[in-house]
Amino acid sequence: MKKGRVVIMKIYSRDFSQKIIGEEAIDGRDSYKIELTPKPESAVVWGKVLMWIDKAEYLQLKIEFYDEDEYLVNTMLGKNIKEMGGKILTSIFEVIPAEKPNQKTIIEYIDLKFNIEIDESYFTTQNMKKIK
Repeated sequence: MKKGRVVIMKIYSRDFSQKIIGEEAIDGRDSYKIELTPKPESAVVWGKVLMWIDKAEYLQLKIEFYDEDEYLVNTMLGKNIKEMGGKILTSIFEVIPAEKPNQKTIIEYIDLKFNIEIDESYFTTQNMKKIK
C-alpha cells in the first residue's frame, strides 16, 4: 500500500470506519469509491460520507456528505489539478448544497508553500487582529 493512501485514511480513521466499495472514473481519472461511516462513539454530524479518491495522486475528486437519514446534504468537487509548492494538488473545490443546486461555494488555492519557517509571534492574538 502506498503512503498517500495511508495518509488519507488516517485523517478519518478516528471518527469513521472506511470501506472501498468500488472504482469509478471522475473527470477521466481512475478513482477508488470509499464509504465512510461514523463510529458509534464519534461526535460527527454526517451519517455517511462517500469519497472518490484518485488512484494515481490520492486526491479528493468528489465527496458526498449525507445526514443521519442518508439524505444527500452537500457534494464537494475537486478540480483544476496542478502542481503547487512542489506537490500535485486539487486547486479548486466546489461545495454544492443538494437542495440548492444553482448555488455553490468555490474555494481556490492560488499559491501554496510547504515546510516554511513561521515565527511564533505570527500566531499571537495581537498579530491575528492585524491580519485581514
